[in-house]
Amino acid sequence: MIVFRADASPQIGTGHVMRCLALGQIFRKAGERSVFIMCMITPATKARLESEGFEVKVLNCIPGSADDVEQTMLILKEVSASWIVLDGYHFDVAYQRSIKELGKKLLLIDDNGCASHYYADVVLNQNINASEKLYSKREPNTSLLLGTRYTLLREEFLIWQGWKRQIPELAQNILVTLGGSDPENVTKKIYDAINQLEFNQLNVIIIAANNQYSDQMKCLIEKSKVNIELKSNVEKMSDLMAWADIAVSAGGTSTWELAFMGLPMITIAIADNQRQIVEELSKDRAAVNAGWHKDITPSMIAENISELICDPKKRSEMSQRSQALVDGNGADRVLKALRSVSSSQTIDSLQLRRVQEGDEDFLWHLANDPDVRSASFSTIMIPWEDHIKWFRKQFNDPSCIFFIATFENIPIGQVRFETKNGEATISVSLEKEYRKRNFGSEIIRISTQKIFDSTTTKKVHAYVKIDNTASVLAFQKAKYKILEQCNINNYNSFHLVKEREEINA
Repeated sequence: MIVFRADASPQIGTGHVMRCLALGQIFRKAGERSVFIMCMITPATKARLESEGFEVKVLNCIPGSADDVEQTMLILKEVSASWIVLDGYHFDVAYQRSIKELGKKLLLIDDNGCASHYYADVVLNQNINASEKLYSKREPNTSLLLGTRYTLLREEFLIWQGWKRQIPELAQNILVTLGGSDPENVTKKIYDAINQLEFNQLNVIIIAANNQYSDQMKCLIEKSKVNIELKSNVEKMSDLMAWADIAVSAGGTSTWELAFMGLPMITIAIADNQRQIVEELSKDRAAVNAGWHKDITPSMIAENISELICDPKKRSEMSQRSQALVDGNGADRVLKALRSVSSSQTIDSLQLRRVQEGDEDFLWHLANDPDVRSASFSTIMIPWEDHIKWFRKQFNDPSCIFFIATFENIPIGQVRFETKNGEATISVSLEKEYRKRNFGSEIIRISTQKIFDSTTTKKVHAYVKIDNTASVLAFQKAKYKILEQCNINNYNSFHLVKEREEINA
């Protein structure tokens, strides 16, 4: 059993619970039953969880209080839970320590590193600005899962995995979503902005989940010159995100859902912990940063929307760059990490298989990982169309021997050999969470062995930037030797070599 402790209300929204719901769904697929413990809950959220088949236990206390700890501990003593998952900003040191003193495995889903110490077995921060520096004060055995690779997406989104958005010349459909709540009524500013736009045939959907101003919005919409529809308690946000051409969004949890769907977005920070997120998305050219909600006017928002409506090239780039951030495998990665902590699984489950049709999406996201691009001799992001052309060429080229590395049957990396005249050049890349666990050197070792065993190749070459110390060490651990220093695309590099005689010695 998995126990989730999270809250939802018009003030804090539903993001914490929705993340836990995504994780609960992936646990359910793995055969685990889940229970949600909540202090604050909205009727719609409770109905949603129960409709999914999850048990909900409601506490009578203030979130994060001593009563919260006491009542939660009583429930935990009654159930045999393999993991406790906390998602919220009120789970301090004492709360975490109480759970660990019960001997339970603890996952803490966090956004800002505000706790003075972390006792959790695993800390997950799925945001683009996640950094190990936020969690310097943690237990020696605490594992960190950081970045958008671990974004928790509900099942409704995963059916869209691999889907590529069509970008119209002129955007017409606009989705407005400020998350599970909008206490400052920023939605009203966006509404005013939309009514300033001078475009025909605009279609707008405004999400008003738990919005205390929804009645006011209904009255305004009746007078609007634009075709606007107000929706609440939406069960399939993915469908609306697929329908839209542009989104205007807060910088919360829904940002990563929008990114996964490749929906060009204008982001507004409506809480302090969203400021850095919207800034980083803007720097990555995955979103337009409209700014802090108190500093912007309807006219400023209208200008941002108008520019994006008329710029299909910018929308196309934003769509591709945002989809490169979130690939939909985050919940699977978290599940694998928790299983690894629970059972101390080793590298023995690593395998190689030949690349196949359907691997395009995984390889595209891996290639556009910021660290992979930085380590490459061409650091620019790869558009989807260029990637598909490249994939087809490599897939059909008999001189290219192309493997997918899997761990417990889940793709974690790729290794490719370009062969010519009895020699080969190796290219390898690995998902982030496996780069410091000897997976890289093992993939290099077994793939090189496979090339020597199955072909007449006598020598394999590798080229690595000199400052990419981790990759150099991985090749050396796999018994490659540095032959020389060289210059590739103006980068100082090492040329490493592995010969057949050495591997068979």
